[in-house]
Amino acid sequence: MKIRAEIYAPSHTEDRIMAELSQRIARLSHLLATLKPERKTRVADIGANPVHVPAYQFLLDQGGCEVIGFEPDPRAFKELQEQKNGSNETYLPFAVGDDAEHTLHVCNQSGFTSLLKPSKDFTDYTGHFRRGMKVMQEIPLRTHRLDDIADLPECDLLKIDIQGGEAEVFRNGPIFMANLAAVITEVAFIPLYENQPLLDEQMRILRDADLHLSKFLAFKRVRLKGNLQTRLAANNEHRNQLVDADAVFHRQVSPTSKIASEKLKHLAILADSVFDSCDVTLRCLDVLIDRGEVVLAEAEEYVERLEAR
Repeated sequence: MKIRAEIYAPSHTEDRIMAELSQRIARLSHLLATLKPERKTRVADIGANPVHVPAYQFLLDQGGCEVIGFEPDPRAFKELQEQKNGSNETYLPFAVGDDAEHTLHVCNQSGFTSLLKPSKDFTDYTGHFRRGMKVMQEIPLRTHRLDDIADLPECDLLKIDIQGGEAEVFRNGPIFMANLAAVITEVAFIPLYENQPLLDEQMRILRDADLHLSKFLAFKRVRLKGNLQTRLAANNEHRNQLVDADAVFHRQVSPTSKIASEKLKHLAILADSVFDSCDVTLRCLDVLIDRGEVVLAEAEEYVERLEAR
């Protein structure tokens, strides 16, 4: 069988990526026009360190959301200030937590910086991240409770990645949490830090706030290091120890849901453009159609755009 080489050429791949991006932009534009929200979707990003591209970046790039970010690491905060593009991004240089005095452990790799002390048990067990988790500086600071932060508006999505302090933030922001449509949080399966709450504790706290686990966006796994392990090929086959993951929690939407229509609209937008759960978007549209908030024909066109994908 003869295979056309040009199908696999980089130019073809780039063309396909651009076509998919164009389609995604058009679909989001149609969804926003269909929903007609009263305001832009609001995102609170706690631990906004730009070490990774955030899940909401596409929505931000399309002007569909406002971001209020918090980052106490001076290096990361400086980078955020230099990178931000326009009035839809606001960053504050302090830590969120329990309104108490803490020590910020600034690590060699900024992505490991935490209010918790890195766990020697973790590095001894896995053999990973010793250099990255080495504490280079200790900065005393006071954290701020979410519910006490002046002028922090009601938000729709909380994205949080603060290396083990997530549960403390949830506990100290019940009013703020009650108004969220969704949470994207880093959850740990094994403690990287001393006294770090794991996935089960985050699930319990968020479930009490009526936010339920929906999906994982990405997993981090490692292969345990040792003398014999060095004989294995450097591939993913033996990376079996789960370390952490980005998990999506959101409010459960049913036909009899009491969630306010405006909040349903923002959940629909987030599900489409941030965490790729278009079935959730469709469920929100179903409820909004029943409430007379959305025109059926416009929602059906959204479905057609999904099928075209």
